[in-house]
Amino acid sequence: MKRFIRILLLLLVAILSLSVFIACDEKEGDEDDWDDSQFGAGEDFFPDVERTDYDMDFNIFFAPSTTVDLYYMDDEKNDGSPMDESVFNRQERVQRYLGIDIISVEFPDAKFDSYNTYVQTAVNNMDGTMDMVMTHVHGAVGALISDNLLTDLSDFDGIDLEAEYWNMEFMDTLELNGNYFLGLSDYNLMSTYVVAFNKDMLALYASSMEKSIYDLVRDYEWTLDEMISLANLVSMDKTGDGKTTDDTYGITGTCWVSFCGFLTSSDIPMMEQDTSGAYTVAINKPQYFEKADNLITTLKELGASNCAWFDYQYHVNSVPITSGRALMHIASTGSLTSYLDYNIEFGVAPFPMYDLDQASVGYKSLQWGGYIGVLSYLRKPIMVGEALELLAFYSENVKITFYEKLLGKQVADMPDDAAMLEIVWDSVTTDVGQTFITAGTTTNTGVCYTVPELMWPSATQNLASYIKSKETQINTGFKKFLNDID
Repeated sequence: MKRFIRILLLLLVAILSLSVFIACDEKEGDEDDWDDSQFGAGEDFFPDVERTDYDMDFNIFFAPSTTVDLYYMDDEKNDGSPMDESVFNRQERVQRYLGIDIISVEFPDAKFDSYNTYVQTAVNNMDGTMDMVMTHVHGAVGALISDNLLTDLSDFDGIDLEAEYWNMEFMDTLELNGNYFLGLSDYNLMSTYVVAFNKDMLALYASSMEKSIYDLVRDYEWTLDEMISLANLVSMDKTGDGKTTDDTYGITGTCWVSFCGFLTSSDIPMMEQDTSGAYTVAINKPQYFEKADNLITTLKELGASNCAWFDYQYHVNSVPITSGRALMHIASTGSLTSYLDYNIEFGVAPFPMYDLDQASVGYKSLQWGGYIGVLSYLRKPIMVGEALELLAFYSENVKITFYEKLLGKQVADMPDDAAMLEIVWDSVTTDVGQTFITAGTTTNTGVCYTVPELMWPSATQNLASYIKSKETQINTGFKKFLNDID
């Protein structure tokens, strides 16, 4: 992943590049006018991909829940906005360079956890109707692999997994039996969660802070305790009767998907490999258990006090920072665009580390988007590999434009928040306990949802009993899952 300094230096070039893209389109496609080597990842090199004319379709199936318009944009849907234009021009450059048509394959009845049946049909029919699938973060992912529907990305000519625009460190966390069935590159505009904060409320309630949130993050001092201390400055039960519409809160959020990230940000693995290479549940191991138990207890106490207001309904937003009553909110990167409709100043920060002892590890942000998966049957593997390589290479301008869309200004106007997003995206990671949450089973038995499930007010189990009730089935299921992989 690129570092923020490079992005700032390239900002002007990126903006000029966008205008060049549009100008090229207006010339109605003299391909010789496209100097592809200028527009990529900001490096002084171009991928080892020769211009050609495959005269083929490159068919992508985006799993349900994927924000398709970040990856694919046809001319009819392009409203001329910077984001639409940058996505459109990325694919246009790849299409012209390789002589392909990038197609979004549609299956209106597909479900987030069973879309693998459509991939299975494409593989069985061997008709080339699908080349790649952008998966859900965990829905049906295990089935795609165990049913031999995906192929090892390291086998592809045209793909350079060591290139900076591929996230090999991330992919290593999901390597299975020597195979890289799942890919992550700059083409995946990473979806994760951040701590969004209201800058006006911060100035009002926390003007005495010795360091800004930004400096705390940069100095590796942004910890769980720091976040809670900041929240306590703002929390106020104005009427003394508990939660009312007049109260202010230090931190809010929906206690579900977003709170899974607290395990990851605290460097607590859900599952890990033992010395034999087998994956087993890790949270209950002595070196992690006390830390995980304290984390969950702390978050429950926040929810029980007036310091925080956590919603416990799936995908419900509680007291956002736009209300002027919440200092911090656990928000998805994609949802930050909704703040632009309000007259507030907002900032972002990564999830906090558990404590200062974690500084050597740094921040860890749980990835919550899809992965690149390439089908096990392909008409032209070299074409698919080269298309994926160029889509990743040409994604720099898309990333920069995404910063601008999220922040409502150009990157140079809000460098601190752009830098925070770069830290978040640069630290994005995953855990097999998240990605293969149903591996080897037919039900959700994963450890990914440990934090939100134990935070529910009605939760009757403690951490030890919760993990004990799942451990055997998870370990057995994952062993079966690995055995099913060729």
